[in-house]
Amino acid sequence: MQQYEINYENIFVLIIRFNSLRILLALTARFEWIIHLMNAQNIYLNFKLDKVVYIKISERVKHLSNQVCKLLKSIYELKQSANLWNKKIIKMLKSIEFKSTLADISVFTHSCEIIIALYVDDMLILVKNLKKIEWVKNEIKKMYIMKNLEAVSKILEIHMTHQSDRFIKIDQDYYIQQVLVEFDMKHMKKALILLSLSINLKDQKFRILNIKDHEIFRCLIRRLMFMTVVTRINIAFTVNHLSQYLSESQEIHLQVTKHALYYLVDTTNLDILYEKITDESLAIYTDAVYMNACKFKSTTDYCVLIFNSSVI
Repeated sequence: MQQYEINYENIFVLIIRFNSLRILLALTARFEWIIHLMNAQNIYLNFKLDKVVYIKISERVKHLSNQVCKLLKSIYELKQSANLWNKKIIKMLKSIEFKSTLADISVFTHSCEIIIALYVDDMLILVKNLKKIEWVKNEIKKMYIMKNLEAVSKILEIHMTHQSDRFIKIDQDYYIQQVLVEFDMKHMKKALILLSLSINLKDQKFRILNIKDHEIFRCLIRRLMFMTVVTRINIAFTVNHLSQYLSESQEIHLQVTKHALYYLVDTTNLDILYEKITDESLAIYTDAVYMNACKFKSTTDYCVLIFNSSVI
């Protein structure tokens, strides 16, 4: 058993922020950059540990009751493994003169106009010409076993369609289908409206969810929040509203959450599009409600467009 502050302290690993990813995709579409994907193989294995770690011996191996094993190298399911990989890849990128950006430390830039974005064991490489991308790949392969996936079709549960001279399009259709299967909702009917104005989520007449249904409700909200953050900003208001009932959820809240998922199935054609356009403007829209009449709370939200495409 690994205990916090006894066996490990930091399990941090670099994962690109979704805002950063969308900005990079907008830039790639606008300036016709080349974007490739590489995957590091067996990143959690065989790194030298920076701490002394002992593990229990398997019951299938003969040993005395007071004996344990001392780990010499990292293995899967070890808390420190991800952080060890994180330290190694940062050191390697800095050795070939990459620098992390101030806005997102998982995004690295090079003076030769090369950008690398990290998310755990995968890395996106963005460049203007093919020669530079081959140089980067060769430098990385000298230190790690890498799988060269080249053209990108999937990033962090996001499906991506890339026409190099036209556009980049991202959607989460496949992820939505996975969620439907996970919660046995594959064959349910679709919904044309996200949230009816006639539904009162504060009504106390509905049954309080049991432990099992409450956990289903919480899991569905997590999935919907992920979709909201990544590509489906059109459901942000509904998901935010439903998440206010996580502590005391009722039957109506679970029904509306499932209904929101059916709505997503009926609108799988919605996506975020990044195009090559000459308009280089930056636009910020905000929708603020000050001193809400019901709860006397101020709320606000905003949307940022670069090259007429949503990035934040």
